[in-house]
Amino acid sequence: MKFNIPVLITSCWTTFAVLQGTASAQDDAGPFDIATMEIARTITAHGAEMLGAGDVEGIVDQYMETGELVSTTTHPNSQPTTTIIRGTENLRKFFKVAENLGRTAPTNVVNNARLVAPNTIYIVGTLELTGEDGRIARIPFSQVRTLIGTTWKIVSLQVIFQGT
Repeated sequence: MKFNIPVLITSCWTTFAVLQGTASAQDDAGPFDIATMEIARTITAHGAEMLGAGDVEGIVDQYMETGELVSTTTHPNSQPTTTIIRGTENLRKFFKVAENLGRTAPTNVVNNARLVAPNTIYIVGTLELTGEDGRIARIPFSQVRTLIGTTWKIVSLQVIFQGT
């Protein structure tokens, strides 16, 4: 009896994924996607902790030296406005606002994460800021990170705010 090895391997991985269940919001998540989701959850949870602690240096250290934050604000009756903050010093100035977030409890919820190259991860999620009154502000984000040594550095982070 002959076996088609690539088909057999694919079948084994598929069976493994089905038996393990889906550990994420990804309906077609295989074992490698599940591992990627765990990496994404870990690194974004760490970022939320630093944001909540007002650790500006820790936040900025997540970025590559040429990393960027793209901030887009939507407006109900006009075009969105976009600001790009690029480079360590500019990011440091921008994130000074984190020092004043002590009364919020930030949480990053990862909706999707994919390895798009062996050392590059693409993450989509929502930053949830819970205020003292229990209200939650939700800020959608997407980010690209690259593995430098043992650290996943932010290449680009995009956040979307809803304007009034």
